[in-house]
Amino acid sequence: MHFFIIINVFFLIILTIIVNKNVTTGFDEKVLAWFDSIESLTLNSFLILITWLGSLWILLPTLAGITIGLLFYGYRMAAIVFNIGFIGAVSTTYIMKSLIERPRPELFENITTMPYDSSYPSAHTTQAFAFALMLSLLVYSLDTTFKTSLASLFLSFAVMVGISRMYLQVHFPSDVIAGVLIASIWTGIVIYLINLGVLR
Repeated sequence: MHFFIIINVFFLIILTIIVNKNVTTGFDEKVLAWFDSIESLTLNSFLILITWLGSLWILLPTLAGITIGLLFYGYRMAAIVFNIGFIGAVSTTYIMKSLIERPRPELFENITTMPYDSSYPSAHTTQAFAFALMLSLLVYSLDTTFKTSLASLFLSFAVMVGISRMYLQVHFPSDVIAGVLIASIWTGIVIYLINLGVLR
């Protein structure tokens, strides 16, 4: 698992370097142009809803509810693991945002309100993937019925959140990729700590 963490950290560092050097500009612009070309009122409404569901306004109360439920039924360590993975990923993202300060996309008209913070990495993507991955770990660790189907559902939602950020023209594709990498790194960290016996 430590190899998985190292690989993802390596890719995040490389991505951050090339983003700072504007190497990803051509790729970012082409992807955003494609999303602009498929814009429709139906997609607008659907993806605005998806992006809202991936916000901290929804995920933090949900995290609190899951934590309370786990503690109530005696799954103290599962609650700790869930919180470490999610809060660690979100904190990392906001630290990187404050350090890198990449401007938001201005290539096409954004469909929703443009956030005031910087663009890289995508916090919505990090949040959605960290939450989905922690939920997937939870359903597998508790040996939940239909665990594979549930994990697939959680991850599909996270993918849709990432897509929504690009479709709404508030994030570059490279921002979204960075968000996925951060969530993956923190998932690897909690699994590694579990395997070491630190979190058990």
